Amino acid sequence: MRINICNIDKYITGEIIYGVSDTEFGRTFIAIWDGKIIALKFVDADDNIFINDLKRAYKYASIIKDNAITKVLLNKILSSTEDAVFDVAVLGSPFKISVYKALINVRYGTTISYLRLASAAGYPKAVRATASAIARNETAVLIPCHRVVRTDGGLGGYRWGTLIKEALIASECKCR
Repeated sequence: MRINICNIDKYITGEIIYGVSDTEFGRTFIAIWDGKIIALKFVDADDNIFINDLKRAYKYASIIKDNAITKVLLNKILSSTEDAVFDVAVLGSPFKISVYKALINVRYGTTISYLRLASAAGYPKAVRATASAIARNETAVLIPCHRVVRTDGGLGGYRWGTLIKEALIASECKCR
């Protein structure tokens, strides 16, 4: 799959459409604005936490639930082929965007260390800052933070738990 990343700001207006669906990785929350995916998260808590996060981050947009639209998109993402293209919009600094752009270039079914990713993003001495940017990723799978592992090959952490990280890595390895 190919990902196009653009930066957005918190002052966007219009409608943000969100939904929650059951997937092979558990309940999954997705939100889109203007045809761009702004959130894809694994739900390990009350859905309202994610809705409130959207309302805080995007105060001028209308937040609308539509599970029908979002389920189709989510299924397309999770079953996508290499030729699928998705647009992702990110709130973030130029540094964060550079880390995410380096991360989307990590080949499907492979992993990269935090150190190598920091170097690929152009900031070889910013390993901790790179890890911090990854931890704040709002679009799981699309910006594949699950592909980042420790230098010693250990999984490291994952915002939605190491079981989901292991499952995502394993699902990619099966599809190669």
